[in-house]
Amino acid sequence: MKTRKILLTTISAIVLFTACKKPEKGDVGPTGPIGSTGATGSPNVIYSDWQTSLSASRDTTIDGTCFRLRHLNAPSLTQGILDSGLVITYMRVGSIGPYLLPYTSDAGGATNQLNCVYKTNVIYLTRHTFGSCRFTSASPGTEPVLVNLPSSLEYRYVIIPGAIAGGRYIQSNNTMSIEEIKKLSYEQMLIKFNIPLNGSNE
Repeated sequence: MKTRKILLTTISAIVLFTACKKPEKGDVGPTGPIGSTGATGSPNVIYSDWQTSLSASRDTTIDGTCFRLRHLNAPSLTQGILDSGLVITYMRVGSIGPYLLPYTSDAGGATNQLNCVYKTNVIYLTRHTFGSCRFTSASPGTEPVLVNLPSSLEYRYVIIPGAIAGGRYIQSNNTMSIEEIKKLSYEQMLIKFNIPLNGSNE
């Protein structure tokens, strides 16, 4: 009888110990397949947000051609980029555009062209009225007065640095000529170089 009590006590202790014992950690399962590599980005491409020129409009003459002139600050536009890179500038006004510069139209009542000139750290925005060098109606002559370059125009530029060799841009074994890049629509440019619809990394 005494032996039976000892046996029951021992069994109860074993059951209680087993019930309270923390379960052992199982083996690590097999490693899942590696996912596909994401699309290559364009970390070197620099882009501005849409912006207006904060400079005042001024008039100038270059090699006998008259222009209205404003400018944009472009801190990343270095001499190295001017020597071996590519810069593209777009213009829009309200919901009209974007248009790649140079852009020719009859806006303002006379045929004129919006264009830009790139210098270190600055983009000069120009507007030339064809067949005219009259800055004001007080100037002598019968040709139209130069069309204004208003502050309401917005601009966005894209800088592709250090990747132009022999007039070609190379990205991950994908080669395009400068002319092919310039023929891209604005939307295609955003997709090609992973540029957000809005925002700047300048």
